[in-house]
Amino acid sequence: MYLKRSVHILLTIVFLLLFIFCMRLMRSYAYSVENYNNEIILDLRFGYSRSDVSKYLAFLSNEGKQIYLDKFYLMDSFYSIIYTTFYILALSLLLPLCFPNIRKIFFILFLPIIGAASDYLENHFIKSFLKDIYEINDLNIRLSSTFTIIKFISAYASFAIIIILIIKLIIKIFKNRV
Repeated sequence: MYLKRSVHILLTIVFLLLFIFCMRLMRSYAYSVENYNNEIILDLRFGYSRSDVSKYLAFLSNEGKQIYLDKFYLMDSFYSIIYTTFYILALSLLLPLCFPNIRKIFFILFLPIIGAASDYLENHFIKSFLKDIYEINDLNIRLSSTFTIIKFISAYASFAIIIILIIKLIIKIFKNRV
């Protein structure tokens, strides 16, 4: 039992470090793309409309599109795996420590999976917008924007739950010491 928990903690720390590293790398790639049109990339907006997409793509040069497709898109696909794995490891470590008798609460582990799936679907649509102007239609934009919003809500909710569980665990530790 101890070895299993220690390996779980070690993996969680490794994926936390990978998560932080990849987040910084993603930010630098996003800035590289943003340098071509001075607009926040679609992936980092909390929803967008047809006019947002049209304006964004109209001012994004071919070099900006290539950076988006060659670097940002590939890194974002990898990043989704990293942050989802970190969230699942952290949640599956903290939930039993904070709620030892409650097994039903593990449905929370689906939250980061929903976020990653939404991220992949969002990426698919944005990639199609960049490659083929005929893919830009109201339905695809609404779907892409919706997946972006779901991605953000799932990721931030997962992160918030982890913070709440850490605080709960710290309080529990201090109460047991007193």
